[in-house]
Amino acid sequence: MITENEWNTRFLAGELLAAPPLHVVRKAFGFMEQPAASPVRLLDLACGPGRHAALGASLGWQVTAVDNSTVALDQLRLEHPQVATVEADLEQGFAIAPAAWDVICCALYHQPSLWPGIQAGLRPGGIFVGVVKLQGRFAAQPGELRAAFAHWEILHSSEDVLAELIVRKPAGEDC
Repeated sequence: MITENEWNTRFLAGELLAAPPLHVVRKAFGFMEQPAASPVRLLDLACGPGRHAALGASLGWQVTAVDNSTVALDQLRLEHPQVATVEADLEQGFAIAPAAWDVICCALYHQPSLWPGIQAGLRPGGIFVGVVKLQGRFAAQPGELRAAFAHWEILHSSEDVLAELIVRKPAGEDC
């Protein structure tokens, strides 16, 4: 586990502050159609300085970004005040509101205990995009991410150094 202080130190040193959104996240966001009645609701878990939250906000989406780094969240609030931010340690039982989100993004963070909450948190037809490392510290096992969402419509799946997954929650599925 990397502590909040370790993340704050890394972000203060400028790590990831100017990183562009991952290609797979851009691709996932392209699968989401804007509902007629309301903006798309995006939950960005382990958002860091918010490159994916900022992308969602630029699309006119209602965005909530969650991270345990005050430095990263302060930077996100400064550059994108329209993004709601939540300071939380995702390893300490963070609760995802059920059926509240159209898109959930969790990029470069491996926390399998979040997967049931992600599954319950998406509305039917919603999109989950997940990216995890397959090598090094905090790596997932090959096939692990895909297996967790195997019963959903797989829109994209790739494994190399990273595992990338884009899935759509089936219509009519409550969890």
